[in-house]
Amino acid sequence: MPFDPTPFATSAPKGVLLALGLFVIAFTLQLFALRRLAPQRLVGDEAEYLRIANGGPRSTVWVRVPLGAALLRPFRYRAAADQIDAARLANSAVSSLSVGLAAWCAFQAGGLAAGALAGALLLISVERCILAIHLWPDILLGLWLLLFSQAMRDPGSLPDMAVLGVIAALGFLTRVDFLALAVVAAPLAALQDTAFWPSLCLVAGPTAAAVVGLSLWNGKRHGIWAPDTTARFNLAVAATEATHPQLTTAALMQKTLAAARGGTRGGTPPDQPVESPLRVAAGSLGLARRRLATLTGPETFVRQSLMSGNRAGYGPSHRVHIGGVIGLNLTGWSSCLLLAYLLTFHQHPPILNLLIIVVVAVQSAVQTRSRYRMSLLPVLATNVAVAICSGGAALPSWPGLMLALLFLGLLATTRPRAEVKT
Repeated sequence: MPFDPTPFATSAPKGVLLALGLFVIAFTLQLFALRRLAPQRLVGDEAEYLRIANGGPRSTVWVRVPLGAALLRPFRYRAAADQIDAARLANSAVSSLSVGLAAWCAFQAGGLAAGALAGALLLISVERCILAIHLWPDILLGLWLLLFSQAMRDPGSLPDMAVLGVIAALGFLTRVDFLALAVVAAPLAALQDTAFWPSLCLVAGPTAAAVVGLSLWNGKRHGIWAPDTTARFNLAVAATEATHPQLTTAALMQKTLAAARGGTRGGTPPDQPVESPLRVAAGSLGLARRRLATLTGPETFVRQSLMSGNRAGYGPSHRVHIGGVIGLNLTGWSSCLLLAYLLTFHQHPPILNLLIIVVVAVQSAVQTRSRYRMSLLPVLATNVAVAICSGGAALPSWPGLMLALLFLGLLATTRPRAEVKT
């Protein structure tokens, strides 16, 4: 779906004003959420990112790619509490920027109504708003993925391929599983009129350089000749999950972490009997379905861990009530957005559909929490808005309808993994 900018040249100021207006609204809401909730404790990986940003000793379990802690680093010379508060504000700004940028991208492709709808779809996500006041890199990854999706719409020159390569490298340097961006960018090199090898080098070269550079750095500093070891830990989590399917996510992580620190692998007892291949295959399929349902189905992390469990230490007089509209929004909004994308599947560029499929597959394969879908939200909102405003009356295609039915079947038959015991 190549974009012809000519029809929108005269209305560009409207798009800029729309994007700026939505950014201001989103940032105002973020300030309200930050002030109202006022988290007092770091949750899980937040403490790890703080340690990395301040140059603390290496974890006994893993090393990480560096940009996950990027929003904390500029404030590392401040007192710890001030550093955390500033980073929460910075992440809120990144999330608000994603809202404005999504509106601008949708405006470019579908006009003013599409831009306004894209911004609105993101603004009303309670899940996005709450996660944006924390320190995980999912919000930043959403910005990279949105930029990447726009850059690959019509790359016609070597500089365009270089832009794709740089964004893919930034995604990889923020979290290792976003190596998927470079993998998706590589087929584009074969489809361009430009020379294949220069195009391939430009889209894959920055990520390859990052892999080599980080491997050398970690090897010399830590004796670990790899850019990141969290993928290995995630495989250990999967092994624990396969042998303990009823564990909550919190218990799953604790068991795997204890096993990793103790030198065992994935918490699997050494005398565990060998399963038959058919049973292993059936268990793997069930594990994959449950992970996919956790990533794309009803939200679990914000509701169960941050709110009900109050692990973040939200002020007792400022807790958000989970019932009513907020509870309904948390439960179903992201799933509804993905369902809308599937129903308009035929209206999106094939390469964008490939990108979404790859990212969903990778995230559900290596991650265990619903918050990881935050990276997909800006891309989904942008393209759903364009599809609705450009061809909303069009009936779903058969592939889109089948994907939507499969998705609904998944949600109807598979419960997401619970974060904590309820």
